[in-house]
Amino acid sequence: MEQKIAIEICMPDQKSRSKAMETAASFSGVASVTISKDDHMEVKGIGVDSAELIDCLRKRFASKTCGCLQKGKGYATLVSVEKIKKLPPKAAEPK
Repeated sequence: MEQKIAIEICMPDQKSRSKAMETAASFSGVASVTISKDDHMEVKGIGVDSAELIDCLRKRFASKTCGCLQKGKGYATLVSVEKIKKLPPKAAEPK
């Protein structure tokens, strides 16, 4: 099952953005990782464990000293998990 996972994560600088992308890309089943300007990350893949991904991102950013830390863990919130539906290929019409 191919899925799209949307995550909101605190990334104050370019170094933390690249660390977040490396962390997400290292998970098995991940096909692509994108980050938008407003600190939203989108991960696409097959069989990606979203809870484990969020926990790993929180642990990775726990040592960052930005204003978005909560109780010793970095700020990362799971926004949504959606199943990506593939459209069947259209058959050629007979002439």
